[in-house]
Amino acid sequence: MPVKRTAAQREASRRNGAKSKGPKTAAGKARSAANAEHLKSPISSLEQIPFLLECDDPDGFVQLFETNVRCLCPMNTQQLNLVRRITINEWLYEQYQNYRSLLITLEMKRQHGLRTSTGKELSPHVRAALAIAAEAGNAT
Repeated sequence: MPVKRTAAQREASRRNGAKSKGPKTAAGKARSAANAEHLKSPISSLEQIPFLLECDDPDGFVQLFETNVRCLCPMNTQQLNLVRRITINEWLYEQYQNYRSLLITLEMKRQHGLRTSTGKELSPHVRAALAIAAEAGNAT
């Protein structure tokens, strides 16, 4: 739990903050300008999106990234990099779920009409279990 600051500490912090005039050196100013540019236009930090598949919608990824930037409000380049990583992981997880569902559905359709040893057609639940097992076997 944070310690509550006294009025004198808050006032000293305000005075010290007012003294700050930003970076003094050319290198510091350039670094600060680069940070500000990335935060003004975060999409420029996505120069390429190498993990997108041919069938993916790059605009959908950009929209997700921009939404995450608006929601998470990164204040510096490091935080923007974290938002980028969060967005990439969110995108890849959704891809995984979609393709996993598609593979299971295709396998269930392939199994349609299969029968038990007694001649009964397999239930959708059994076909789903077999499809998941088949997918797990293909993942190795």
